[in-house]
Amino acid sequence: MDTSTLISTLTVSGFLNILINGTIIYCVFTKSPRYMKDYRWFVLNITIADLLYGIHSGLIFQFKLVINDQFAGAIVIGITRHLGDFWGGYFQAQINLSLFFYGMSALTLNFLYRYFCLCSSELIKRYSKRKWLLIIFSTVFVVQVVTSIPSFVMQSRPEDMKTALNLSLVTSVFAYYYVNNLPLYIYAGVGLINNLTLNFINGFCTLFINFTLKKANYSKQTRDMHKSLVTALIIQQSVPLIFFSITALLIVLNLGKIISIDTEMICDIHVCMQTSIGVVNGLATLIFPLTNQEKSGFLAWKSSRQHKKHRNRESEN
Repeated sequence: MDTSTLISTLTVSGFLNILINGTIIYCVFTKSPRYMKDYRWFVLNITIADLLYGIHSGLIFQFKLVINDQFAGAIVIGITRHLGDFWGGYFQAQINLSLFFYGMSALTLNFLYRYFCLCSSELIKRYSKRKWLLIIFSTVFVVQVVTSIPSFVMQSRPEDMKTALNLSLVTSVFAYYYVNNLPLYIYAGVGLINNLTLNFINGFCTLFINFTLKKANYSKQTRDMHKSLVTALIIQQSVPLIFFSITALLIVLNLGKIISIDTEMICDIHVCMQTSIGVVNGLATLIFPLTNQEKSGFLAWKSSRQHKKHRNRESEN
């Protein structure tokens, strides 16, 4: 994948990410009905993470790619190098991974929240918003520590780290995962285990939510609302798993000499797929939970505008 194609992909996905998730934040904060107050905080956990991830991966990263071939970019590159290997490469990669796994962990906790709301209402009453936010950040911290193992392994090998940071700017953020086979296997393995664990929890919650919806005496409106929310969560969680699994599979097959793929191509695929995750998550959040006026902040806002226009017309008449 040439640099111009990669830049175009990251730019488009980055702006779509910001547009979609910015719209969700606006609707959830200002236009959602009162009875969605509890749900809006959990939507924002994912949306804000996707928004920040889109800004970092889709805009900042592609800006680094643009300045790579321009003389004016030497100033920015010089500042980055002046910051040292840690701040110039390792720290930026950790920001990228932190936002990525924050979104995934928040999704899993949203599954658990939906499960507790339906299947264990007494338990959910014990947890306030502050406790749920504390659980989310604690989970993200633990996940981030585990996923940082390959980085710390590579940090203990200064020569390998130096070699990685001297590669092209396109692959510099992820390059230290590819210098030595051992950290690369750890990275791919930890990522897959993390994804599979989260999806196992989500699958468990999905089964029991569907079982509860079939057995419980809910109205059609409530039943449809929960199904819609769960569908959005399933899409949001399965897409990162598929994307991450594809990249990890390519890495393992390439290291095992089963297939021959350029390492830089794998990095480009990895970056493009990760950046598009925020767009997919935003669309799922915007479309599936918002299927009718009674549960949609966006459509409720649209309905209120129409009602306001109708009142203005009546007053004019």
